[in-house]
Amino acid sequence: MSVKKFHLKVAITILAIAIASLIFAYAQTKKTASDIVRARRVEDRHTITVSAKGDFQKALNSAQCGDAIVLQAGATYGNASSFVLPYKGPCSGTDADYITIQTSNLAGIAASGQRIDPAVHGGAMARLVATGTQPVIKTQPLAHHYKFIGIEFTSTGAGYIPILVNLGTDTTRDQREAMKGFVFDRCFVHPPEISSSNLANPSSVRTAAKGIFGAVVDLYVINSYLAGFTGYYNNELIDSMCIGSDVGPGPIHVINNYLEAWYSSVFIGGADAAVNPVHTGTIAAGATIGQATLSSVTDLAVGDLVAFQLNLPPPGSTVS
Repeated sequence: MSVKKFHLKVAITILAIAIASLIFAYAQTKKTASDIVRARRVEDRHTITVSAKGDFQKALNSAQCGDAIVLQAGATYGNASSFVLPYKGPCSGTDADYITIQTSNLAGIAASGQRIDPAVHGGAMARLVATGTQPVIKTQPLAHHYKFIGIEFTSTGAGYIPILVNLGTDTTRDQREAMKGFVFDRCFVHPPEISSSNLANPSSVRTAAKGIFGAVVDLYVINSYLAGFTGYYNNELIDSMCIGSDVGPGPIHVINNYLEAWYSSVFIGGADAAVNPVHTGTIAAGATIGQATLSSVTDLAVGDLVAFQLNLPPPGSTVS
């Protein structure tokens, strides 16, 4: 081989190596940029912070199972047509799926396991407010695993709202069986006629009848304050309730709350149901009733009987 051909071959080899190196470097650059974007997206999905004037529904729509949404303490997020908790797919089917909606000032509310006191902690909570006649919160069919911590739920009083937080009532029985895991921890739920600075409004007028109504599996209301559910609307006495479930499926866990309602603090059952197939109501094994402190009850004295009535089921149904 001549020297000239040798030099030419070396030059071609060097050029080929250089081009390959450039292609490799470019590919690596693209991969690195892609990885960075992907990492940021994963990181963004873990915690979504909504500004005081931000779009809470947009955050709900974009959140994935296991994410957290942080709402600003002291901020009010209003909606005339309800904030809707979307269905996110089956996910893992475990408690890891919880989408947590919480105040930005957890340190300013009661500690975990302690009951909220709106007069003390109200300023550290974020507010979700119905500005029309629809519930402030409702669910998409099959929605599951949502947890609220340090959130206030109310309305503006612009119109009468039968239920402030409505979970799973517009669904079929099969859909409700899959709607598992709704937690309200250290929350304040109330009609607009009372507030954290006015917990004892003497007015008999109320524009919200019920606090939390859940036709879901595993509804938890814990360490919370539900009050003001009493009085009249348009001169008619309201069938007011703090917590209710007319068709189940349950269970419902009501633990360490302050509950204030005229008609019923906790109401379970009451909806019509077909007798075919046969419906069976069961008190779960190990279910417990702890204790309740009753106040503002006329002439209630030690030794009096407090009755919890169980109405008869429809013919053909059984209760065990």
